[in-house]
Parts: sequence; structure tokens; C-alpha cells
Amino acid sequence: MFRKDEEKADNHERWMISYADFITLLMVFFVVMYAMSQIDAAKFHVLARSLNIALTGGTGILEEQNGILGQDGSVIFDDGQEVSTPAPSPTPGQGGDEELEGMKGVEARLKSYFAEQNISNDVTTKIDERGLVISVNDAILFDLGSADINAQAAAELVQIGNALSMLDNYIRVEGHTDNTPISTSRYGSNWELSSARSTNVLRLLTDRANIPPERLSAVGYGEYRPLADNSTPMGRAKNRRVDIILLSSRYDALEQQPGEA
Repeated sequence: MFRKDEEKADNHERWMISYADFITLLMVFFVVMYAMSQIDAAKFHVLARSLNIALTGGTGILEEQNGILGQDGSVIFDDGQEVSTPAPSPTPGQGGDEELEGMKGVEARLKSYFAEQNISNDVTTKIDERGLVISVNDAILFDLGSADINAQAAAELVQIGNALSMLDNYIRVEGHTDNTPISTSRYGSNWELSSARSTNVLRLLTDRANIPPERLSAVGYGEYRPLADNSTPMGRAKNRRVDIILLSSRYDALEQQPGEA
């Protein structure tokens, strides 16, 4: 009888295979980490999206519909860090380029009028995502602590109203104050004062500039929407203002009465 072959001796060097695999994975990990440290956040987002699409077929945590991208275009990652991406330029609403051009025309007309009246330093304009914003310094509209519009300012507000009538957009009047406390027999707080001022401007636009009241709304923000630091006189002066906003048509659905087409 033949003797069975003796079992082969164990290979004591098999551990080197696992060790080599581990070292390879570790090297790849550090190469990826190094590469990520050498690119900016925007490029990282592109890389992450590419990997996500490749690995998951286009669905995963970086998809916009899952809410990982902020409404302002920023990218919010799992660790809570937010990376801003270039914000889009102000865009018109449902009226498209025609509406935007119309607002630019109203703005140009108002700037010309403000220059003629030598009040360009007290009345500023800009077009942003809300629409055409006309900011009027309260010093040319009201006496200190009062919501009564003076005669000269009333005439200027009528001219503003006439220009705004060139378009059919809704108009919102916002009253703002600084943070200096106020308490009088008529106004117990800056909130009440700002609300009274915006309402009086609204009434003037309706009564004397013949803007349909259904196009208008008024709100008082008091001291709570400052543009500048209230710790300086210049900052407080900038915060005391009335903003008249020719709203973009994208907000029509919010402004319309129930059942209004």
C-alpha cells in the first residue's frame, strides 16, 4: 500500500497579502485626502456630485431636490458647513425682461427728478430680487417723533407715485426707525411710529397720486430691519427711512385677494 501524502504545511506568509491590501487602501485614502485639501469648495462640490452620480446613478444626498442645496445657491454638507456659490443677478418676475426694463425706466425717471430737486442724497433707489426699492430718509418726510408728512415731502411723494403708476405692479410701503426708544401720547413704541408713517405715505399715494388702493400695502418694522449699525449717529440716520417697493410680479400671488385672477 502506498502511503498518503502528508498534508501540505501551512503557508505562514499569507498575512502579507492582507497587509499589502491594507497598505494600498491606506495610500489611496491619503492621496484622496491630499487632493481634496488642494481644491476649493466649488471644485469639491463638482467632484462630490460626479462621484455621487457615478456611484448611485444620480440620486443621493447631494441632489438639490433633497434640500442639501440652500435656496440662495449655497451648498450645505452633512457636517453643517455652508459654502456659498456665486449668487445670480437680480432677475425680473413673471413679466421677464420687459418688466425689468420697465423698472429700470421708472428708476431712471426718479433719479432724474431727485437730481433736479437736489435730494439725491436723501432718496436712493435700487433694483433687487424684490423689485424697485425707493428708500426715503425720514428727515425729509417727518418731524422728529411725528408721522405727519410735511408739505414739501408730500409733493415729492406725489411725483414718486406718478412714476410708479407707469407699471401695474403691487406696491408695498415699509416704515423703519432706529433703536432710540420712543414713548409719546400718540406712539408708544417705534413699531407704532413706523406703522403710522408707512400708512400715511400709503394714503397720500392713494389720495394724491391716484394709485388704486388694491395695489398698495403698508407695514411697520420699527427698529428691527436696520441697514446700518445703530451705535453711530450716521448709522441711526440711515436706518430711519421709508421704503417704497414696486414689487416684482413674482409676488403677485401673495398680494392678490382670494379669488382674484
